[in-house]
Amino acid sequence: MSQIVKTIIVALSSCLLLPPASAAELFVSGSGDDSNSGLSSDQALGSITEAVTRLRERGEGGRVLVLPGVYTSASERFPIALPPGVSVIGTDPEDRVVIRGVWYDWDQVYLEDLQYAPLFLVEEATREEGCFLNNLVLTGGTGLLYDPHGHDPMRDFDHPITRGGAIASIGGRIAIQNCEIEENVGFDGGGAVAAYVGAEVTLENCRIHHNVIGGIYAGSGTALLAYIDSTLILKDCHLYHNCGWDLGQPIFRDYPGGGLGRGAELGAICLYNNCQLEMSRSLMERNTNTALHMRGSKGVIRDSRIVMNSSFEGRPGAIETHESHLEMDHVEVSRNYGSPAMILGSAIFTNVTVVDNISCFCFSTGRPVVFGLQVACDGPSFTAVNSIFWQSIPYRAPYSDPTLWLDVISAGPAFADIRWSCIGGGYPGEGNISEDPRFVDPENAGFHLRPDSPCIDAGSPFGMADPDRTRPDLGAYSVPQDDQDLFIRGDANRDGTVDLADGVTILALLFLGSQPVSVRACDANDDDRTDLADAIYVLNYLFAGGPQPPPPFPFAGIET
Repeated sequence: MSQIVKTIIVALSSCLLLPPASAAELFVSGSGDDSNSGLSSDQALGSITEAVTRLRERGEGGRVLVLPGVYTSASERFPIALPPGVSVIGTDPEDRVVIRGVWYDWDQVYLEDLQYAPLFLVEEATREEGCFLNNLVLTGGTGLLYDPHGHDPMRDFDHPITRGGAIASIGGRIAIQNCEIEENVGFDGGGAVAAYVGAEVTLENCRIHHNVIGGIYAGSGTALLAYIDSTLILKDCHLYHNCGWDLGQPIFRDYPGGGLGRGAELGAICLYNNCQLEMSRSLMERNTNTALHMRGSKGVIRDSRIVMNSSFEGRPGAIETHESHLEMDHVEVSRNYGSPAMILGSAIFTNVTVVDNISCFCFSTGRPVVFGLQVACDGPSFTAVNSIFWQSIPYRAPYSDPTLWLDVISAGPAFADIRWSCIGGGYPGEGNISEDPRFVDPENAGFHLRPDSPCIDAGSPFGMADPDRTRPDLGAYSVPQDDQDLFIRGDANRDGTVDLADGVTILALLFLGSQPVSVRACDANDDDRTDLADAIYVLNYLFAGGPQPPPPFPFAGIET
Protein backbone atom coordinates (compact mmCIF):
# COMPACT_ATOMS: atom_id res chain seq x y z
CA MET A 1 0.00 0.00 0.00
CA SER A 2 1.45 3.35 -1.01
CA GLN A 3 2.16 6.09 1.52
CA ILE A 4 -0.49 8.29 -0.14
CA VAL A 5 -3.19 5.63 0.34
CA LYS A 6 -2.15 5.13 3.98
CA THR A 7 -2.36 8.86 4.58
CA ILE A 8 -5.85 9.02 3.06
CA ILE A 9 -7.07 6.10 5.21
CA VAL A 10 -5.73 7.68 8.39
CA ALA A 11 -7.34 11.00 7.50
CA LEU A 12 -10.72 9.40 6.77
CA SER A 13 -10.61 7.39 9.99
CA SER A 14 -9.96 10.55 11.96
CA CYS A 15 -12.85 12.36 10.27
CA LEU A 16 -15.39 9.56 10.57
CA LEU A 17 -14.63 7.99 13.93
CA LEU A 18 -12.49 10.20 16.08
CA PRO A 19 -12.70 13.72 17.47
CA PRO A 20 -10.71 16.41 15.67
CA ALA A 21 -6.95 16.37 16.14
CA SER A 22 -7.21 19.56 18.17
CA ALA A 23 -9.60 17.96 20.67
CA ALA A 24 -8.43 17.40 24.22
CA GLU A 25 -6.49 14.27 25.14
CA LEU A 26 -6.40 12.85 28.64
CA PHE A 27 -4.27 9.90 29.71
CA VAL A 28 -5.40 7.23 32.16
CA SER A 29 -3.21 4.67 33.91
CA GLY A 30 -3.77 2.08 36.61
CA SER A 31 -0.93 3.73 38.52
CA GLY A 32 -2.24 7.25 37.92
CA ASP A 33 -4.16 9.55 40.23
CA ASP A 34 -7.36 11.51 39.64
CA SER A 35 -5.68 14.60 41.09
CA ASN A 36 -3.19 14.69 38.21
CA SER A 37 -3.62 16.84 35.12
CA GLY A 38 -4.00 13.83 32.79
CA LEU A 39 -2.22 15.72 29.99
CA SER A 40 0.61 13.19 29.66
CA SER A 41 1.30 9.57 30.53
CA ASP A 42 3.50 10.76 33.39
CA GLN A 43 0.59 12.78 34.78
CA ALA A 44 -2.08 10.19 34.00
CA LEU A 45 -5.42 10.13 35.77
CA GLY A 46 -6.35 7.07 37.78
CA SER A 47 -9.77 6.36 36.25
CA ILE A 48 -11.60 6.48 32.95
CA THR A 49 -14.59 7.87 34.82
CA GLU A 50 -12.66 10.98 35.87
CA ALA A 51 -11.27 11.54 32.38
CA VAL A 52 -14.73 11.32 30.79
CA THR A 53 -16.16 13.62 33.46
CA ARG A 54 -13.54 16.29 32.70
CA LEU A 55 -14.22 16.10 28.96
CA ARG A 56 -17.94 16.38 29.63
CA GLU A 57 -17.38 19.53 31.69
CA ARG A 58 -15.35 21.05 28.87
CA GLY A 59 -18.12 20.23 26.41
CA GLU A 60 -15.79 19.81 23.45
CA GLY A 61 -15.28 16.08 23.10
CA GLY A 62 -11.84 14.51 23.09
CA ARG A 63 -9.85 11.32 23.53
CA VAL A 64 -9.32 9.27 26.65
CA LEU A 65 -6.05 7.38 26.05
CA VAL A 66 -5.96 4.38 28.38
CA LEU A 67 -2.67 2.69 29.19
CA PRO A 68 -2.62 -1.13 29.48
CA GLY A 69 -4.01 -2.51 32.71
CA VAL A 70 -7.19 -3.70 34.43
CA TYR A 71 -9.80 -1.09 35.41
CA THR A 72 -12.46 -2.27 37.86
CA SER A 73 -15.16 -0.90 40.15
CA ALA A 74 -12.40 -0.14 42.63
CA SER A 75 -11.52 2.90 40.53
CA GLU A 76 -14.46 3.28 38.13
CA ARG A 77 -18.06 4.24 38.69
CA PHE A 78 -20.18 2.19 36.28
CA PRO A 79 -21.79 2.91 33.96
CA ILE A 80 -19.44 5.39 32.38
CA ALA A 81 -21.77 7.74 30.49
CA LEU A 82 -20.14 8.82 27.21
CA PRO A 83 -20.91 12.37 26.07
CA PRO A 84 -20.82 13.42 22.39
CA GLY A 85 -17.48 13.34 20.60
CA VAL A 86 -15.64 11.36 23.29
CA SER A 87 -13.44 8.39 22.46
CA VAL A 88 -12.00 5.83 24.86
CA ILE A 89 -8.96 4.19 23.26
CA GLY A 90 -6.50 1.57 24.43
CA THR A 91 -3.05 2.90 23.61
CA ASP A 92 -1.27 -0.37 22.86
CA PRO A 93 -2.86 -2.85 20.41
CA GLU A 94 -0.48 -5.56 21.67
CA ASP A 95 -1.28 -5.11 25.36
CA ARG A 96 -4.80 -5.39 26.71
CA VAL A 97 -6.82 -2.68 28.38
CA VAL A 98 -9.41 -4.56 30.45
CA ILE A 99 -12.48 -2.79 31.80
CA ARG A 100 -14.08 -5.18 34.28
CA GLY A 101 -17.43 -4.89 36.03
CA VAL A 102 -18.51 -6.67 39.18
CA TRP A 103 -20.15 -9.61 37.40
CA TYR A 104 -16.76 -11.08 36.66
CA ASP A 105 -16.77 -12.20 40.30
CA TRP A 106 -20.45 -13.14 40.26
CA ASP A 107 -20.24 -15.57 43.17
CA GLN A 108 -18.97 -12.84 45.53
CA VAL A 109 -21.58 -10.14 44.93
CA TYR A 110 -25.26 -9.69 45.64
CA LEU A 111 -28.22 -7.92 44.07
CA GLU A 112 -27.89 -5.10 46.59
CA ASP A 113 -24.53 -4.11 45.12
CA LEU A 114 -25.21 -0.78 43.36
CA GLN A 115 -22.33 -1.38 40.97
CA TYR A 116 -24.46 -3.78 38.94
CA ALA A 117 -24.56 -1.80 35.69
CA PRO A 118 -23.40 -1.71 32.06
CA LEU A 119 -19.81 -0.61 31.66
CA PHE A 120 -20.75 2.18 29.24
CA LEU A 121 -23.94 4.14 28.74
CA VAL A 122 -24.31 5.92 25.39
CA GLU A 123 -26.50 8.97 25.72
CA GLU A 124 -29.06 10.24 23.25
CA ALA A 125 -27.04 13.43 22.89
CA THR A 126 -24.40 11.44 20.97
CA ARG A 127 -26.83 10.84 18.10
CA GLU A 128 -25.28 13.55 15.90
CA GLU A 129 -21.60 13.54 16.83
CA GLY A 130 -21.27 9.96 18.07
CA CYS A 131 -18.68 8.42 20.38
CA PHE A 132 -16.01 5.77 19.94
CA LEU A 133 -14.37 2.79 21.68
CA ASN A 134 -11.19 1.15 20.39
CA ASN A 135 -8.84 -1.60 21.52
CA LEU A 136 -10.58 -2.50 24.79
CA VAL A 137 -11.63 -5.68 26.57
CA LEU A 138 -15.08 -5.22 28.11
CA THR A 139 -16.09 -7.83 30.66
CA GLY A 140 -18.19 -8.30 33.76
CA GLY A 141 -20.84 -5.69 32.92
CA THR A 142 -24.48 -6.21 33.86
CA GLY A 143 -27.63 -4.68 32.44
CA LEU A 144 -29.24 -4.38 35.86
CA LEU A 145 -29.97 -1.95 38.66
CA TYR A 146 -28.63 1.23 37.11
CA ASP A 147 -31.56 3.56 36.50
CA PRO A 148 -31.23 7.35 36.28
CA HIS A 149 -35.01 7.73 36.61
CA GLY A 150 -35.40 5.90 39.88
CA HIS A 151 -37.26 2.84 38.63
CA ASP A 152 -36.58 -0.50 40.24
CA PRO A 153 -35.83 -3.00 37.44
CA MET A 154 -36.56 -5.84 39.85
CA ARG A 155 -40.20 -4.78 39.57
CA ASP A 156 -40.13 -3.09 36.17
CA PHE A 157 -39.08 -5.82 33.76
CA ASP A 158 -39.44 -3.68 30.64
CA HIS A 159 -37.20 -0.87 31.77
CA PRO A 160 -34.38 -0.63 29.21
CA ILE A 161 -31.54 -0.46 31.71
CA THR A 162 -32.03 -4.16 32.36
CA ARG A 163 -30.66 -4.61 28.83
CA GLY A 164 -27.09 -4.34 27.66
CA GLY A 165 -24.35 -6.02 29.69
CA ALA A 166 -21.27 -4.14 28.46
CA ILE A 167 -22.82 -1.26 26.51
CA ALA A 168 -26.31 0.22 26.65
CA SER A 169 -27.11 2.82 23.99
CA ILE A 170 -30.35 4.71 24.50
CA GLY A 171 -30.90 6.61 21.29
CA GLY A 172 -27.17 7.30 20.94
CA ARG A 173 -24.60 6.50 18.26
CA ILE A 174 -21.36 4.66 18.95
CA ALA A 175 -18.64 2.98 16.87
CA ILE A 176 -16.73 0.11 18.49
CA GLN A 177 -13.54 -1.16 16.87
CA ASN A 178 -10.98 -3.84 17.71
CA CYS A 179 -12.68 -4.71 20.99
CA GLU A 180 -13.27 -7.96 22.82
CA ILE A 181 -16.64 -8.09 24.57
CA GLU A 182 -16.80 -11.14 26.81
CA GLU A 183 -18.56 -12.52 29.88
CA ASN A 184 -21.18 -9.83 30.34
CA VAL A 185 -24.80 -10.27 31.45
CA GLY A 186 -27.85 -8.54 30.02
CA PHE A 187 -30.62 -9.74 32.25
CA ASP A 188 -33.49 -8.62 30.03
CA GLY A 189 -31.60 -8.83 26.74
CA GLY A 190 -28.40 -7.79 24.99
CA GLY A 191 -25.81 -9.82 26.88
CA ALA A 192 -23.01 -7.75 25.33
CA VAL A 193 -24.67 -4.71 23.72
CA ALA A 194 -28.19 -3.28 23.65
CA ALA A 195 -29.30 -0.53 21.26
CA TYR A 196 -32.77 0.89 21.60
CA VAL A 197 -35.03 3.82 20.91
CA GLY A 198 -33.29 5.07 17.77
CA ALA A 199 -29.76 4.00 18.66
CA GLU A 200 -27.05 3.12 16.13
CA VAL A 201 -24.23 0.77 17.10
CA THR A 202 -21.38 -0.14 14.74
CA LEU A 203 -19.04 -3.00 15.65
CA GLU A 204 -15.97 -3.59 13.51
CA ASN A 205 -13.31 -6.25 13.97
CA CYS A 206 -14.73 -7.24 17.35
CA ARG A 207 -14.89 -10.57 19.16
CA ILE A 208 -18.13 -11.01 21.09
CA HIS A 209 -18.30 -14.19 23.14
CA HIS A 210 -19.42 -15.92 26.34
CA ASN A 211 -22.08 -13.31 27.06
CA VAL A 212 -25.34 -14.45 28.64
CA ILE A 213 -28.90 -13.40 29.35
CA GLY A 214 -31.79 -14.88 31.28
CA GLY A 215 -31.95 -16.35 34.74
CA ILE A 216 -34.39 -14.30 36.80
CA TYR A 217 -35.68 -12.57 33.66
CA ALA A 218 -36.53 -13.83 30.20
CA GLY A 219 -34.57 -11.98 27.58
CA SER A 220 -33.56 -11.66 23.95
CA GLY A 221 -30.22 -11.26 22.25
CA THR A 222 -27.62 -13.25 24.15
CA ALA A 223 -25.00 -11.09 22.42
CA LEU A 224 -26.69 -8.13 20.70
CA LEU A 225 -30.15 -6.60 21.00
CA ALA A 226 -31.74 -3.86 18.88
CA TYR A 227 -35.09 -2.57 20.10
CA ILE A 228 -37.38 0.11 18.64
CA ASP A 229 -36.05 1.97 15.56
CA SER A 230 -32.42 1.02 16.17
CA THR A 231 -29.60 -0.15 13.89
CA LEU A 232 -26.84 -2.71 14.35
CA ILE A 233 -23.91 -2.70 11.90
CA LEU A 234 -21.36 -5.52 12.08
CA LYS A 235 -18.19 -5.74 10.00
CA ASP A 236 -15.51 -8.42 10.37
CA CYS A 237 -16.91 -9.59 13.70
CA HIS A 238 -16.84 -12.99 15.40
CA LEU A 239 -19.75 -13.93 17.67
CA TYR A 240 -19.43 -17.22 19.50
CA HIS A 241 -20.40 -19.09 22.67
CA ASN A 242 -23.10 -16.57 23.60
CA CYS A 243 -25.80 -18.42 25.45
CA GLY A 244 -28.73 -18.54 27.82
CA TRP A 245 -28.50 -18.97 31.52
CA ASP A 246 -29.48 -22.38 32.79
CA LEU A 247 -31.85 -22.25 35.76
CA GLY A 248 -30.29 -19.15 37.25
CA GLN A 249 -26.71 -20.42 37.21
CA PRO A 250 -24.26 -18.13 35.37
CA ILE A 251 -22.35 -19.85 32.60
CA PHE A 252 -19.14 -18.50 31.16
CA ARG A 253 -16.00 -20.25 29.98
CA ASP A 254 -16.93 -23.59 31.50
CA TYR A 255 -19.84 -23.62 29.07
CA PRO A 256 -18.83 -25.18 25.72
CA GLY A 257 -21.57 -23.53 23.67
CA GLY A 258 -23.49 -25.17 20.89
CA GLY A 259 -25.84 -26.88 23.31
CA LEU A 260 -28.73 -26.16 25.65
CA GLY A 261 -29.04 -22.73 27.21
CA ARG A 262 -32.39 -22.33 28.92
CA GLY A 263 -33.68 -19.21 30.58
CA ALA A 264 -32.96 -17.00 27.58
CA GLU A 265 -35.61 -16.58 24.94
CA LEU A 266 -34.45 -15.73 21.45
CA GLY A 267 -31.36 -15.07 19.38
CA ALA A 268 -27.65 -14.34 19.75
CA ILE A 269 -28.61 -11.29 17.69
CA CYS A 270 -32.16 -10.10 18.20
CA LEU A 271 -34.06 -7.26 16.52
CA TYR A 272 -37.50 -6.02 17.57
CA ASN A 273 -39.84 -3.31 16.33
CA ASN A 274 -38.57 -1.61 13.18
CA CYS A 275 -34.86 -2.25 13.65
CA GLN A 276 -32.18 -2.88 11.01
CA LEU A 277 -29.21 -5.22 10.81
CA GLU A 278 -26.29 -4.85 8.40
CA MET A 279 -23.75 -7.64 8.76
CA SER A 280 -20.78 -8.34 6.49
CA ARG A 281 -17.67 -10.55 6.58
CA SER A 282 -18.68 -11.91 9.98
CA LEU A 283 -18.95 -15.30 11.67
CA MET A 284 -21.64 -16.50 14.08
CA GLU A 285 -20.90 -19.91 15.58
CA ARG A 286 -21.78 -22.06 18.59
CA ASN A 287 -24.38 -19.69 19.99
CA THR A 288 -27.52 -21.06 21.61
CA ASN A 289 -31.19 -20.13 21.41
CA THR A 290 -31.01 -19.36 17.67
CA ALA A 291 -28.28 -17.36 15.95
CA LEU A 292 -30.54 -14.60 14.59
CA HIS A 293 -34.06 -13.61 15.60
CA MET A 294 -36.01 -10.78 13.95
CA ARG A 295 -39.52 -9.50 14.54
CA GLY A 296 -40.91 -6.54 12.61
CA SER A 297 -37.43 -5.65 11.34
CA LYS A 298 -35.10 -5.79 8.32
CA GLY A 299 -31.71 -7.39 7.86
CA VAL A 300 -28.98 -7.70 5.22
CA ILE A 301 -26.19 -10.25 5.64
CA ARG A 302 -23.31 -10.53 3.16
CA ASP A 303 -20.14 -12.62 2.91
CA SER A 304 -20.71 -14.24 6.30
CA ARG A 305 -21.08 -17.63 7.98
CA ILE A 306 -23.77 -18.85 10.40
CA VAL A 307 -22.58 -22.23 11.63
CA MET A 308 -23.03 -24.71 14.50
CA ASN A 309 -25.59 -22.68 16.41
CA SER A 310 -28.33 -24.50 18.26
CA SER A 311 -31.66 -24.29 19.98
CA PHE A 312 -34.13 -26.55 21.67
CA GLU A 313 -37.77 -26.54 22.66
CA GLY A 314 -39.20 -25.81 19.23
CA ARG A 315 -36.81 -23.00 18.22
CA PRO A 316 -34.75 -22.86 15.01
CA GLY A 317 -31.03 -23.27 15.34
CA ALA A 318 -30.00 -20.77 12.66
CA ILE A 319 -32.57 -18.06 11.88
CA GLU A 320 -36.08 -17.10 12.91
CA THR A 321 -37.89 -14.10 11.45
CA HIS A 322 -41.50 -12.94 11.80
CA GLU A 323 -43.10 -10.02 9.97
CA SER A 324 -39.59 -9.18 8.83
CA HIS A 325 -37.54 -9.05 5.65
CA LEU A 326 -34.12 -10.69 5.42
CA GLU A 327 -31.66 -10.61 2.52
CA MET A 328 -28.61 -12.85 2.45
CA ASP A 329 -25.88 -12.73 -0.20
CA HIS A 330 -22.92 -15.14 -0.26
CA VAL A 331 -23.65 -16.64 3.14
CA GLU A 332 -22.98 -20.13 4.49
CA VAL A 333 -25.59 -21.58 6.87
CA SER A 334 -24.34 -24.95 8.03
CA ARG A 335 -24.45 -27.48 10.84
CA ASN A 336 -27.02 -25.63 12.91
CA TYR A 337 -29.36 -27.64 15.14
CA GLY A 338 -32.94 -26.80 15.98
CA SER A 339 -36.54 -27.48 15.13
CA PRO A 340 -36.70 -26.53 12.31
CA ALA A 341 -33.40 -25.16 10.99
CA MET A 342 -35.02 -21.87 9.92
CA ILE A 343 -38.36 -20.11 10.16
CA LEU A 344 -38.49 -17.28 7.65
CA GLY A 345 -40.80 -14.43 6.86
CA SER A 346 -40.06 -12.53 3.68
CA ALA A 347 -36.55 -13.50 2.57
CA ILE A 348 -34.26 -13.30 -0.46
CA PHE A 349 -31.31 -15.71 -0.67
CA THR A 350 -28.63 -15.05 -3.29
CA ASN A 351 -25.62 -17.39 -3.43
CA VAL A 352 -26.40 -18.98 -0.08
CA THR A 353 -25.12 -22.42 0.91
CA VAL A 354 -27.52 -24.16 3.29
CA VAL A 355 -25.98 -27.49 4.20
CA ASP A 356 -25.93 -30.10 6.96
CA ASN A 357 -28.44 -28.35 9.18
CA ILE A 358 -30.15 -30.82 11.49
CA SER A 359 -33.76 -30.38 12.53
CA CYS A 360 -35.20 -32.26 15.43
CA PHE A 361 -38.95 -32.93 15.44
CA CYS A 362 -40.86 -29.75 14.69
CA PHE A 363 -43.51 -29.58 17.40
CA SER A 364 -45.08 -26.40 16.02
CA THR A 365 -45.94 -27.99 12.66
CA GLY A 366 -46.02 -31.66 13.51
CA ARG A 367 -43.74 -32.28 10.53
CA PRO A 368 -40.79 -34.66 10.60
CA VAL A 369 -37.17 -33.62 10.64
CA VAL A 370 -35.67 -32.54 7.33
CA PHE A 371 -32.17 -33.49 6.27
CA GLY A 372 -31.33 -30.17 4.67
CA LEU A 373 -33.61 -27.30 5.56
CA GLN A 374 -37.11 -26.79 6.77
CA VAL A 375 -38.46 -23.38 5.88
CA ALA A 376 -41.68 -22.30 7.51
CA CYS A 377 -42.78 -19.19 5.62
CA ASP A 378 -44.95 -16.69 7.44
CA GLY A 379 -44.24 -13.77 5.13
CA PRO A 380 -45.22 -12.90 1.56
CA SER A 381 -42.43 -14.83 -0.12
CA PHE A 382 -39.23 -16.80 0.13
CA THR A 383 -36.98 -16.32 -2.90
CA ALA A 384 -33.71 -18.09 -3.58
CA VAL A 385 -31.35 -17.95 -6.56
CA ASN A 386 -27.84 -19.33 -7.17
CA SER A 387 -28.05 -21.22 -3.88
CA ILE A 388 -27.38 -24.73 -2.58
CA PHE A 389 -29.64 -26.72 -0.23
CA TRP A 390 -27.94 -29.98 0.61
CA GLN A 391 -27.19 -32.62 3.20
CA SER A 392 -23.78 -34.24 2.78
CA ILE A 393 -23.44 -36.21 6.02
CA PRO A 394 -26.09 -38.87 6.75
CA TYR A 395 -27.94 -38.30 10.00
CA ARG A 396 -30.46 -40.58 11.64
CA ALA A 397 -32.66 -39.57 14.51
CA PRO A 398 -36.20 -40.18 15.70
CA TYR A 399 -38.80 -38.68 13.38
CA SER A 400 -36.29 -38.22 10.58
CA ASP A 401 -37.35 -38.51 6.98
CA PRO A 402 -34.44 -38.98 4.56
CA THR A 403 -36.64 -38.14 1.56
CA LEU A 404 -37.04 -34.51 2.62
CA TRP A 405 -34.11 -32.30 1.68
CA LEU A 406 -35.94 -29.02 1.35
CA ASP A 407 -39.37 -28.71 2.97
CA VAL A 408 -41.19 -25.43 2.50
CA ILE A 409 -44.14 -24.98 4.82
CA SER A 410 -46.53 -22.12 4.20
CA ALA A 411 -48.10 -20.84 7.39
CA GLY A 412 -50.13 -18.22 5.57
CA PRO A 413 -50.44 -16.54 2.16
CA ALA A 414 -46.82 -17.28 1.33
CA PHE A 415 -44.96 -18.90 -1.54
CA ALA A 416 -41.44 -20.07 -2.30
CA ASP A 417 -39.72 -19.16 -5.56
CA ILE A 418 -36.44 -21.06 -5.90
CA ARG A 419 -34.55 -20.88 -9.18
CA TRP A 420 -31.10 -21.67 -10.55
CA SER A 421 -30.20 -23.57 -7.41
CA CYS A 422 -29.00 -27.02 -6.36
CA ILE A 423 -31.47 -28.86 -4.11
CA GLY A 424 -31.02 -32.37 -2.84
CA GLY A 425 -34.02 -34.39 -4.00
CA GLY A 426 -34.97 -31.67 -6.47
CA TYR A 427 -37.37 -28.76 -6.30
CA PRO A 428 -39.53 -27.22 -9.03
CA GLY A 429 -38.10 -24.03 -10.49
CA GLU A 430 -36.26 -22.70 -13.54
CA GLY A 431 -32.66 -23.86 -13.78
CA ASN A 432 -32.73 -26.00 -10.61
CA ILE A 433 -30.51 -29.07 -10.42
CA SER A 434 -30.28 -31.93 -7.93
CA GLU A 435 -26.80 -33.31 -8.59
CA ASP A 436 -24.24 -33.71 -5.83
CA PRO A 437 -22.55 -30.29 -5.53
CA ARG A 438 -19.20 -31.98 -4.81
CA PHE A 439 -17.93 -29.99 -1.88
CA VAL A 440 -14.19 -29.97 -1.22
CA ASP A 441 -14.33 -31.56 2.26
CA PRO A 442 -17.86 -31.82 3.63
CA GLU A 443 -16.89 -34.10 6.51
CA ASN A 444 -14.75 -31.27 7.90
CA ALA A 445 -17.17 -28.47 6.98
CA GLY A 446 -15.28 -27.59 3.80
CA PHE A 447 -18.18 -26.36 1.66
CA HIS A 448 -16.24 -24.74 -1.17
CA LEU A 449 -16.81 -26.35 -4.57
CA ARG A 450 -14.45 -28.77 -6.26
CA PRO A 451 -13.29 -27.85 -9.79
CA ASP A 452 -15.54 -30.60 -11.22
CA SER A 453 -18.65 -29.40 -9.39
CA PRO A 454 -21.84 -29.14 -11.47
CA CYS A 455 -22.60 -25.96 -9.52
CA ILE A 456 -19.86 -24.02 -11.32
CA ASP A 457 -21.29 -21.63 -13.94
CA ALA A 458 -24.79 -23.02 -13.20
CA GLY A 459 -26.27 -19.81 -11.79
CA SER A 460 -28.82 -17.45 -13.25
CA PRO A 461 -27.87 -16.07 -16.67
CA PHE A 462 -29.72 -12.88 -15.77
CA GLY A 463 -27.72 -11.86 -12.69
CA MET A 464 -24.33 -10.44 -11.81
CA ALA A 465 -21.19 -12.21 -13.00
CA ASP A 466 -18.71 -13.79 -10.61
CA PRO A 467 -15.48 -11.89 -9.88
CA ASP A 468 -13.77 -13.78 -12.73
CA ARG A 469 -16.50 -12.43 -15.10
CA THR A 470 -17.96 -15.89 -15.63
CA ARG A 471 -21.57 -16.93 -15.15
CA PRO A 472 -22.41 -17.16 -11.44
CA ASP A 473 -21.54 -20.30 -9.53
CA LEU A 474 -24.02 -21.72 -7.06
CA GLY A 475 -23.52 -21.33 -3.33
CA ALA A 476 -21.61 -18.96 -1.10
CA TYR A 477 -18.16 -19.57 -2.61
CA SER A 478 -17.35 -19.02 -6.27
CA VAL A 479 -14.51 -20.92 -7.92
CA PRO A 480 -12.00 -18.69 -9.77
CA GLN A 481 -11.27 -19.98 -13.26
CA ASP A 482 -8.13 -19.57 -15.35
CA ASP A 483 -8.35 -15.96 -16.49
CA GLN A 484 -6.01 -16.46 -19.45
CA ASP A 485 -8.59 -18.47 -21.40
CA LEU A 486 -11.66 -16.44 -20.40
CA PHE A 487 -13.20 -13.59 -22.38
CA ILE A 488 -16.54 -11.91 -23.07
CA ARG A 489 -17.22 -11.59 -26.76
CA GLY A 490 -17.33 -7.90 -27.71
CA ASP A 491 -15.64 -6.77 -24.48
CA ALA A 492 -12.58 -5.55 -26.34
CA ASN A 493 -11.11 -3.61 -23.41
CA ARG A 494 -11.87 -6.39 -20.90
CA ASP A 495 -13.64 -4.22 -18.35
CA GLY A 496 -16.44 -6.76 -17.87
CA THR A 497 -19.11 -5.02 -19.98
CA VAL A 498 -19.81 -4.41 -23.65
CA ASP A 499 -20.29 -0.69 -24.27
CA LEU A 500 -19.28 2.18 -26.55
CA ALA A 501 -15.69 2.02 -25.30
CA ASP A 502 -15.37 -1.45 -26.84
CA GLY A 503 -16.37 -0.21 -30.28
CA VAL A 504 -13.79 2.56 -29.94
CA THR A 505 -11.17 0.01 -28.85
CA ILE A 506 -11.78 -2.12 -31.95
CA LEU A 507 -11.51 0.93 -34.24
CA ALA A 508 -8.29 1.99 -32.51
CA LEU A 509 -6.91 -1.51 -33.10
CA LEU A 510 -7.79 -1.38 -36.79
CA PHE A 511 -6.80 2.20 -37.69
CA LEU A 512 -4.40 3.43 -35.00
CA GLY A 513 -2.34 0.31 -34.47
CA SER A 514 -3.27 -0.04 -30.81
CA GLN A 515 -2.40 -3.32 -29.12
CA PRO A 516 -5.49 -5.46 -28.46
CA VAL A 517 -6.29 -6.40 -24.87
CA SER A 518 -8.02 -9.56 -26.11
CA VAL A 519 -8.02 -10.57 -29.79
CA ARG A 520 -10.81 -13.10 -29.26
CA ALA A 521 -13.01 -10.53 -27.51
CA CYS A 522 -12.54 -8.13 -30.44
CA ASP A 523 -14.10 -10.71 -32.78
CA ALA A 524 -17.59 -9.50 -31.82
CA ASN A 525 -19.45 -11.31 -34.61
CA ASP A 526 -17.50 -14.58 -34.16
CA ASP A 527 -16.34 -14.85 -37.80
CA ASP A 528 -12.75 -15.71 -36.78
CA ARG A 529 -11.29 -12.35 -37.80
CA THR A 530 -11.19 -8.80 -36.47
CA ASP A 531 -12.31 -6.11 -38.92
CA LEU A 532 -14.63 -3.12 -39.28
CA ALA A 533 -17.64 -5.44 -39.16
CA ASP A 534 -16.89 -6.18 -35.49
CA ALA A 535 -17.02 -2.52 -34.48
CA ILE A 536 -20.25 -2.08 -36.47
CA TYR A 537 -21.67 -5.23 -34.82
CA VAL A 538 -21.02 -3.82 -31.33
CA LEU A 539 -22.51 -0.41 -32.16
CA ASN A 540 -25.53 -2.02 -33.83
CA TYR A 541 -26.12 -4.14 -30.70
CA LEU A 542 -25.80 -1.14 -28.39
CA PHE A 543 -27.77 1.49 -30.28
CA ALA A 544 -29.90 -0.10 -33.01
CA GLY A 545 -31.40 -3.14 -31.30
CA GLY A 546 -29.15 -5.57 -33.13
CA PRO A 547 -28.41 -9.12 -31.95
CA GLN A 548 -26.21 -9.63 -28.92
CA PRO A 549 -22.72 -11.04 -29.45
CA PRO A 550 -22.45 -14.82 -29.72
CA PRO A 551 -21.20 -16.85 -26.72
CA PRO A 552 -19.33 -16.42 -24.53
CA PHE A 553 -21.68 -13.56 -23.65
CA PRO A 554 -22.77 -11.89 -21.37
CA PHE A 555 -20.48 -13.83 -19.02
CA ALA A 556 -16.87 -14.75 -19.56
CA GLY A 557 -16.11 -18.16 -20.99
CA ILE A 558 -13.79 -20.02 -23.30
CA GLU A 559 -13.80 -20.35 -27.08
CA THR A 560 -15.95 -23.28 -28.18
